[in-house]
Amino acid sequence: MMMLVQIAATVLLLATAAPAIAQKGYPVTINNCGLKYTYTSTPSRVVTLHQGATEVMLALGLEEYMSATAYIDDAIHRRWRTAYRSINTTFRTIPSPQALEAIQPDFLYAAYRSGFTQSSLNYPEWLKDPFLSHKLSPPTNLYPSAFPGPPKGNCTLQYNGTRDSSCLRCFQQLLSCRPDLQSAEIGTFLQETYCEDAQLRVAGTLDVLYKELRNIADIFNVPSRAEQVIANISADFALVKTLLSQNKNIQPFKVLWLDSWDNDTPFVGACCGSPALIMQEAGMVNIAANVGLDTRATDVSEEVTGDDPRTMWSEKSLEVH
Repeated sequence: MMMLVQIAATVLLLATAAPAIAQKGYPVTINNCGLKYTYTSTPSRVVTLHQGATEVMLALGLEEYMSATAYIDDAIHRRWRTAYRSINTTFRTIPSPQALEAIQPDFLYAAYRSGFTQSSLNYPEWLKDPFLSHKLSPPTNLYPSAFPGPPKGNCTLQYNGTRDSSCLRCFQQLLSCRPDLQSAEIGTFLQETYCEDAQLRVAGTLDVLYKELRNIADIFNVPSRAEQVIANISADFALVKTLLSQNKNIQPFKVLWLDSWDNDTPFVGACCGSPALIMQEAGMVNIAANVGLDTRATDVSEEVTGDDPRTMWSEKSLEVH
């Protein structure tokens, strides 16, 4: 009997001392907008904070890992609608701290840096939750040259911009909570065209899109799916270029990409964002290409509208004139 007790004690000691067996394909470390995070297993409670992030997940067939989505401001493409409807929770805007506490996400994915700013969602309040507090460690301010350290109790990553000391919300808009979330073992990913640090932001190109697809696929250990999506995108654009080259008499469409209207102000696809990339790769002429450096310019002047676009392309629909 004593021998059995000793054997049982030895087995228990070995079991508690042995390191956890890593999932196949892990660990994987992702460097995103200057922040590194190591994943030791597949995230299973994902919240996507903008439509662009949601559709990347759907394109890679990762809906089974998605607990919630937020900020869906357009119709989901028909090829992904069934998958999208299988997701349990959809938030109209950035979810409240209480809503996130209920989900207890292990991965947050945003298309815009606003998804991680303290002003968008009071992450510090959420991070005080008991299920996270024991995991927190003091994160590092990656950009100390931007400002002196933020006040205690605020998120810690400061980034470029003008701080108005009289405006708490203005200050909070320049505080990103990504290091704090990652210290709490919640992975984060931000599309690199909208990195917190302007010096790390990149132009919207196919290579940047393909890198993002590969990064997300690596996080979920499905690298072959990224390669398939990339091959499909490449094939679609190659087909367009082939058709144009075979029909020399066809003049490229002049296109004005109409994004939205704010009262009397139109927002259009300008020189440097995803709309411009799609038009360029599809062989179109973007008549707003010279309007500003923003991804969406508001200045639709006579110079632009006088170019007589053959196509008005809305993000809601396509109208040919």
